[in-house]
Amino acid sequence: MVVLRNYEPGDLVQISRLRAAVYSRHDDERLAWHASVWHWLETHPLAPEHLHRWVLADGDRIVGFLAAVPQYYRIAGKRVVAHTPTDYMVDPDYGFHAVSLMRTFFRTVENCVSVDWLPSVIRVQTWLGATQVANLRYAAKILTTAKLPVSLPGPVAGGVNLGLRAADRLLTLGRQSVTVKVLDSFDERFDRFFESLTAHVPCLAEKDAAFLQWRYGLSSPQPAGPLLGALNGDELVGYAVLRVTDTDRSGYIMDLTVRPGRQDVAAALLRASIHHLRQRGAHLIRYRFLPSSLAPLPRDLWRLGFFTRKQTHTLQVKFADPELQSVATNPLSWAYSAGDGELSFWVE
Repeated sequence: MVVLRNYEPGDLVQISRLRAAVYSRHDDERLAWHASVWHWLETHPLAPEHLHRWVLADGDRIVGFLAAVPQYYRIAGKRVVAHTPTDYMVDPDYGFHAVSLMRTFFRTVENCVSVDWLPSVIRVQTWLGATQVANLRYAAKILTTAKLPVSLPGPVAGGVNLGLRAADRLLTLGRQSVTVKVLDSFDERFDRFFESLTAHVPCLAEKDAAFLQWRYGLSSPQPAGPLLGALNGDELVGYAVLRVTDTDRSGYIMDLTVRPGRQDVAAALLRASIHHLRQRGAHLIRYRFLPSSLAPLPRDLWRLGFFTRKQTHTLQVKFADPELQSVATNPLSWAYSAGDGELSFWVE
Protein backbone atom coordinates (compact mmCIF):
# COMPACT_ATOMS: atom_id res chain seq x y z
CA MET A 1 0.00 0.00 0.00
CA VAL A 2 1.37 3.40 -1.03
CA VAL A 3 1.38 6.05 1.71
CA LEU A 4 2.05 9.77 1.28
CA ARG A 5 3.81 11.18 4.34
CA ASN A 6 6.23 13.90 5.45
CA TYR A 7 9.90 13.42 4.67
CA GLU A 8 12.16 12.00 7.36
CA PRO A 9 16.00 12.28 7.30
CA GLY A 10 16.34 8.52 7.01
CA ASP A 11 14.56 8.67 3.63
CA LEU A 12 17.37 10.54 1.89
CA VAL A 13 19.40 7.51 0.83
CA GLN A 14 16.46 5.94 -0.98
CA ILE A 15 15.43 9.28 -2.46
CA SER A 16 18.92 9.69 -3.92
CA ARG A 17 18.84 6.14 -5.28
CA LEU A 18 15.46 6.68 -6.93
CA ARG A 19 16.65 9.86 -8.61
CA ALA A 20 19.87 8.17 -9.78
CA ALA A 21 17.92 5.18 -11.10
CA VAL A 22 15.55 7.33 -13.15
CA TYR A 23 18.55 9.07 -14.73
CA SER A 24 20.59 5.81 -14.97
CA ARG A 25 23.34 7.16 -12.72
CA HIS A 26 24.07 4.82 -9.82
CA ASP A 27 27.62 5.84 -8.89
CA ASP A 28 28.47 6.88 -5.34
CA GLU A 29 29.50 10.37 -6.48
CA ARG A 30 26.05 11.00 -7.95
CA LEU A 31 24.30 9.74 -4.81
CA ALA A 32 26.46 11.95 -2.59
CA TRP A 33 25.87 14.99 -4.78
CA HIS A 34 22.10 14.58 -4.69
CA ALA A 35 22.16 14.23 -0.92
CA SER A 36 24.23 17.42 -0.68
CA VAL A 37 21.53 19.32 -2.57
CA TRP A 38 18.86 18.28 -0.06
CA HIS A 39 21.11 19.23 2.85
CA TRP A 40 21.74 22.58 1.16
CA LEU A 41 18.00 23.21 0.78
CA GLU A 42 17.73 22.86 4.54
CA THR A 43 20.04 25.90 4.95
CA HIS A 44 17.72 28.25 3.05
CA PRO A 45 16.98 31.31 5.24
CA LEU A 46 13.26 30.43 5.21
CA ALA A 47 13.73 26.69 5.62
CA PRO A 48 13.03 26.25 9.36
CA GLU A 49 9.44 27.44 8.97
CA HIS A 50 8.60 27.10 5.29
CA LEU A 51 10.51 24.15 3.80
CA HIS A 52 8.08 21.29 3.03
CA ARG A 53 9.02 17.81 1.78
CA TRP A 54 6.94 14.70 1.21
CA VAL A 55 7.57 11.13 0.10
CA LEU A 56 5.53 8.28 -1.34
CA ALA A 57 6.34 5.07 0.51
CA ASP A 58 5.39 1.55 -0.51
CA GLY A 59 6.24 -0.38 2.63
CA ASP A 60 9.88 0.40 3.36
CA ARG A 61 10.55 1.55 -0.21
CA ILE A 62 10.47 5.23 -1.32
CA VAL A 63 8.78 5.45 -4.71
CA GLY A 64 8.30 9.23 -5.02
CA PHE A 65 9.15 12.56 -3.46
CA LEU A 66 8.57 16.29 -3.70
CA ALA A 67 10.48 19.16 -2.08
CA ALA A 68 8.74 22.55 -1.83
CA VAL A 69 11.31 25.30 -1.35
CA PRO A 70 10.28 28.80 -0.20
CA GLN A 71 11.48 32.10 -1.59
CA TYR A 72 10.66 35.75 -0.96
CA TYR A 73 9.17 37.64 -3.89
CA ARG A 74 8.21 41.26 -4.38
CA ILE A 75 4.83 41.32 -6.07
CA ALA A 76 3.18 44.70 -6.67
CA GLY A 77 5.27 46.20 -3.89
CA LYS A 78 4.43 43.49 -1.34
CA ARG A 79 6.91 41.04 0.13
CA VAL A 80 5.39 37.55 -0.01
CA VAL A 81 6.60 33.98 0.36
CA ALA A 82 5.97 31.64 -2.56
CA HIS A 83 7.04 28.02 -2.94
CA THR A 84 8.52 26.12 -5.84
CA PRO A 85 8.20 22.33 -6.31
CA THR A 86 11.96 22.02 -6.47
CA ASP A 87 12.63 18.28 -6.65
CA TYR A 88 9.70 16.19 -7.86
CA MET A 89 9.93 12.59 -9.02
CA VAL A 90 7.96 9.36 -8.97
CA ASP A 91 9.05 5.84 -9.92
CA PRO A 92 7.57 5.19 -13.41
CA ASP A 93 5.77 2.11 -12.07
CA TYR A 94 3.91 4.37 -9.61
CA GLY A 95 3.18 7.25 -11.97
CA PHE A 96 -0.50 7.39 -11.02
CA HIS A 97 0.47 8.64 -7.54
CA ALA A 98 2.38 11.66 -8.90
CA VAL A 99 -0.80 13.73 -8.82
CA SER A 100 -1.19 13.06 -5.08
CA LEU A 101 2.17 14.67 -4.37
CA MET A 102 1.40 17.76 -6.42
CA ARG A 103 -2.10 18.04 -4.94
CA THR A 104 -0.59 17.98 -1.45
CA PHE A 105 1.83 20.72 -2.50
CA PHE A 106 -0.95 23.03 -3.69
CA ARG A 107 -3.09 22.33 -0.62
CA THR A 108 -0.20 23.14 1.73
CA VAL A 109 1.41 26.27 0.28
CA GLU A 110 -0.32 29.62 -0.08
CA ASN A 111 1.55 30.84 -3.17
CA CYS A 112 3.45 29.09 -5.95
CA VAL A 113 6.00 30.22 -8.53
CA SER A 114 7.52 27.50 -10.70
CA VAL A 115 9.38 27.00 -13.96
CA ASP A 116 9.27 23.61 -15.68
CA TRP A 117 9.78 22.16 -19.14
CA LEU A 118 8.04 18.78 -18.80
CA PRO A 119 4.56 18.97 -20.43
CA SER A 120 3.14 16.43 -17.96
CA VAL A 121 4.19 18.53 -14.93
CA ILE A 122 2.94 21.75 -16.52
CA ARG A 123 -0.43 20.11 -17.25
CA VAL A 124 -0.82 18.87 -13.67
CA GLN A 125 0.06 22.25 -12.18
CA THR A 126 -2.35 23.98 -14.55
CA TRP A 127 -5.10 21.51 -13.61
CA LEU A 128 -4.48 22.27 -9.93
CA GLY A 129 -4.87 26.01 -10.45
CA ALA A 130 -1.52 27.45 -11.58
CA THR A 131 -1.58 29.92 -14.47
CA GLN A 132 0.93 29.75 -17.32
CA VAL A 133 2.51 33.18 -17.64
CA ALA A 134 5.25 32.98 -20.27
CA ASN A 135 8.00 30.84 -21.73
CA LEU A 136 11.57 31.71 -20.88
CA ARG A 137 13.78 32.58 -23.82
CA TYR A 138 16.64 30.13 -24.39
CA ALA A 139 19.68 31.73 -26.03
CA ALA A 140 22.83 29.73 -26.77
CA LYS A 141 26.25 30.43 -28.23
CA ILE A 142 28.81 27.93 -29.53
CA LEU A 143 32.37 28.55 -28.34
CA THR A 144 34.13 25.42 -29.65
CA THR A 145 33.45 22.53 -32.01
CA ALA A 146 32.94 20.20 -29.03
CA LYS A 147 29.27 21.18 -29.03
CA LEU A 148 28.66 20.99 -32.76
CA PRO A 149 26.09 18.35 -33.85
CA VAL A 150 28.65 16.76 -36.23
CA SER A 151 32.16 15.45 -35.63
CA LEU A 152 34.88 17.26 -37.57
CA PRO A 153 38.38 15.97 -38.46
CA GLY A 154 41.07 17.29 -36.12
CA PRO A 155 42.63 19.86 -38.50
CA VAL A 156 39.21 21.13 -39.56
CA ALA A 157 38.02 21.40 -35.96
CA GLY A 158 41.19 23.29 -35.02
CA GLY A 159 40.62 25.78 -37.83
CA VAL A 160 36.97 26.28 -36.89
CA ASN A 161 37.91 26.86 -33.24
CA LEU A 162 40.47 29.48 -34.26
CA GLY A 163 37.80 31.13 -36.37
CA LEU A 164 35.28 31.14 -33.52
CA ARG A 165 37.84 32.65 -31.17
CA ALA A 166 38.80 35.35 -33.69
CA ALA A 167 35.15 36.16 -34.35
CA ASP A 168 34.52 36.59 -30.65
CA ARG A 169 37.45 38.97 -30.33
CA LEU A 170 35.86 41.15 -33.00
CA LEU A 171 32.33 40.81 -31.63
CA THR A 172 33.32 41.72 -28.09
CA LEU A 173 35.30 44.79 -29.09
CA GLY A 174 33.51 48.01 -28.41
CA ARG A 175 33.50 51.10 -26.32
CA GLN A 176 32.54 50.30 -22.75
CA SER A 177 30.22 52.74 -21.01
CA VAL A 178 30.84 51.07 -17.64
CA THR A 179 33.59 49.16 -15.87
CA VAL A 180 33.05 45.40 -15.52
CA LYS A 181 35.08 43.68 -12.81
CA VAL A 182 35.26 40.26 -11.21
CA LEU A 183 33.88 40.63 -7.68
CA ASP A 184 34.87 38.56 -4.66
CA SER A 185 31.49 38.33 -2.93
CA PHE A 186 27.92 39.52 -2.64
CA ASP A 187 28.12 42.56 -0.39
CA GLU A 188 25.79 45.34 0.72
CA ARG A 189 25.90 46.88 -2.75
CA PHE A 190 23.69 44.02 -3.93
CA ASP A 191 21.08 44.93 -1.29
CA ARG A 192 20.99 48.52 -2.52
CA PHE A 193 20.95 47.38 -6.14
CA PHE A 194 17.99 45.05 -5.62
CA GLU A 195 15.95 47.71 -3.79
CA SER A 196 16.55 50.09 -6.70
CA LEU A 197 14.79 47.63 -9.03
CA THR A 198 11.60 47.10 -7.05
CA ALA A 199 10.06 50.45 -7.98
CA HIS A 200 10.35 49.61 -11.69
CA VAL A 201 9.46 45.91 -11.97
CA PRO A 202 6.22 44.60 -10.38
CA CYS A 203 7.33 40.96 -10.00
CA LEU A 204 10.78 39.89 -8.84
CA ALA A 205 12.41 37.12 -6.86
CA GLU A 206 13.99 38.85 -3.86
CA LYS A 207 17.69 38.66 -4.70
CA ASP A 208 19.46 40.45 -1.89
CA ALA A 209 23.03 39.66 -0.83
CA ALA A 210 21.91 36.97 1.63
CA PHE A 211 19.91 35.04 -0.98
CA LEU A 212 22.59 35.38 -3.65
CA GLN A 213 25.25 34.14 -1.24
CA TRP A 214 23.10 31.12 -0.35
CA ARG A 215 22.23 30.46 -3.97
CA TYR A 216 25.70 30.80 -5.53
CA GLY A 217 28.22 30.87 -2.67
CA LEU A 218 30.69 28.24 -1.59
CA SER A 219 28.13 26.44 0.58
CA SER A 220 26.06 25.61 -2.51
CA PRO A 221 26.55 22.13 -4.01
CA GLN A 222 27.12 23.96 -7.30
CA PRO A 223 28.90 27.23 -6.48
CA ALA A 224 28.98 29.67 -9.36
CA GLY A 225 31.83 31.72 -10.66
CA PRO A 226 32.98 34.14 -11.70
CA LEU A 227 30.76 36.94 -10.41
CA LEU A 228 30.89 40.00 -12.67
CA GLY A 229 29.88 43.45 -11.48
CA ALA A 230 29.22 46.47 -13.70
CA LEU A 231 30.19 49.54 -11.72
CA ASN A 232 29.48 53.24 -11.88
CA GLY A 233 32.06 54.50 -9.43
CA ASP A 234 31.68 52.01 -6.59
CA GLU A 235 27.97 51.33 -7.07
CA LEU A 236 26.48 48.43 -8.98
CA VAL A 237 24.52 49.14 -12.13
CA GLY A 238 24.38 45.47 -13.10
CA TYR A 239 25.87 42.05 -12.48
CA ALA A 240 26.19 38.60 -14.03
CA VAL A 241 26.64 35.23 -12.31
CA LEU A 242 28.37 32.61 -14.43
CA ARG A 243 29.05 28.90 -14.10
CA VAL A 244 30.84 26.16 -16.03
CA THR A 245 29.77 22.58 -15.38
CA ASP A 246 32.38 19.94 -14.62
CA THR A 247 30.61 17.21 -16.58
CA ASP A 248 30.33 18.63 -20.11
CA ARG A 249 31.94 22.08 -19.81
CA SER A 250 28.73 23.92 -20.56
CA GLY A 251 28.83 27.57 -19.62
CA TYR A 252 25.77 29.12 -18.00
CA ILE A 253 24.71 32.71 -17.52
CA MET A 254 22.76 32.00 -14.35
CA ASP A 255 21.68 35.57 -13.75
CA LEU A 256 22.27 38.81 -15.65
CA THR A 257 20.46 41.79 -14.18
CA VAL A 258 20.90 45.51 -14.84
CA ARG A 259 19.17 48.69 -13.81
CA PRO A 260 16.04 49.39 -15.89
CA GLY A 261 16.81 50.51 -19.40
CA ARG A 262 20.59 50.12 -19.09
CA GLN A 263 20.96 47.91 -22.14
CA ASP A 264 24.47 49.31 -22.61
CA VAL A 265 25.33 47.68 -19.27
CA ALA A 266 23.63 44.43 -20.29
CA ALA A 267 25.65 44.34 -23.54
CA ALA A 268 28.90 45.01 -21.62
CA LEU A 269 28.11 42.16 -19.22
CA LEU A 270 27.33 39.84 -22.13
CA ARG A 271 30.70 40.61 -23.74
CA ALA A 272 32.50 40.06 -20.44
CA SER A 273 30.57 36.81 -19.87
CA ILE A 274 31.67 35.42 -23.24
CA HIS A 275 35.29 36.28 -22.43
CA HIS A 276 35.29 34.73 -18.96
CA LEU A 277 33.37 31.59 -19.92
CA ARG A 278 35.74 30.98 -22.81
CA GLN A 279 38.70 31.49 -20.47
CA ARG A 280 37.26 28.82 -18.17
CA GLY A 281 37.04 26.26 -20.93
CA ALA A 282 33.32 26.36 -21.74
CA HIS A 283 32.28 24.82 -25.07
CA LEU A 284 28.81 26.36 -25.19
CA ILE A 285 26.95 29.16 -23.41
CA ARG A 286 23.36 28.62 -22.27
CA TYR A 287 21.20 31.52 -21.10
CA ARG A 288 17.53 31.26 -20.11
CA PHE A 289 15.57 34.36 -19.06
CA LEU A 290 12.41 36.39 -19.51
CA PRO A 291 12.88 39.48 -21.67
CA SER A 292 12.47 42.61 -19.55
CA SER A 293 13.93 46.05 -18.95
CA LEU A 294 16.52 44.39 -16.66
CA ALA A 295 17.78 41.94 -19.31
CA PRO A 296 19.77 42.19 -22.58
CA LEU A 297 18.03 43.17 -25.78
CA PRO A 298 17.49 40.39 -28.34
CA ARG A 299 19.49 42.38 -30.91
CA ASP A 300 22.53 42.47 -28.59
CA LEU A 301 22.36 38.71 -28.12
CA TRP A 302 22.16 38.24 -31.88
CA ARG A 303 25.07 40.63 -32.53
CA LEU A 304 27.25 38.68 -30.10
CA GLY A 305 26.59 35.37 -31.82
CA PHE A 306 23.77 33.93 -29.70
CA PHE A 307 20.99 31.97 -31.38
CA THR A 308 17.57 30.96 -30.05
CA ARG A 309 16.94 27.33 -29.16
CA LYS A 310 13.48 25.76 -29.22
CA GLN A 311 13.43 24.10 -25.81
CA THR A 312 11.16 26.15 -23.56
CA HIS A 313 10.63 26.42 -19.82
CA THR A 314 7.26 27.76 -18.70
CA LEU A 315 6.76 30.15 -15.81
CA GLN A 316 3.61 29.34 -13.81
CA VAL A 317 2.16 31.17 -10.80
CA LYS A 318 -0.62 30.82 -8.28
CA PHE A 319 -1.14 33.48 -5.60
CA ALA A 320 -3.89 33.34 -2.99
CA ASP A 321 -4.44 37.11 -3.15
CA PRO A 322 -6.48 37.87 -6.32
CA GLU A 323 -4.81 41.27 -6.77
CA LEU A 324 -1.33 39.75 -6.62
CA GLN A 325 -2.43 36.96 -8.95
CA SER A 326 -3.70 39.52 -11.45
CA VAL A 327 -0.33 41.29 -11.50
CA ALA A 328 1.74 38.09 -11.52
CA THR A 329 -0.09 36.56 -14.50
CA ASN A 330 0.94 39.48 -16.74
CA PRO A 331 4.14 38.46 -18.59
CA LEU A 332 5.21 42.11 -18.76
CA SER A 333 5.29 42.29 -14.95
CA TRP A 334 8.25 39.93 -14.57
CA ALA A 335 12.02 39.94 -14.65
CA TYR A 336 13.31 36.39 -14.24
CA SER A 337 16.56 34.49 -14.82
CA ALA A 338 17.28 30.76 -14.71
CA GLY A 339 19.08 31.02 -11.38
CA ASP A 340 16.09 32.59 -9.63
CA GLY A 341 14.43 29.21 -9.09
CA GLU A 342 14.82 25.45 -9.24
CA LEU A 343 15.42 25.41 -12.99
CA SER A 344 19.18 25.33 -12.42
CA PHE A 345 19.49 23.54 -9.06
CA TRP A 346 20.12 20.18 -10.72
CA VAL A 347 22.67 21.22 -13.34
CA GLU A 348 25.91 19.45 -12.45
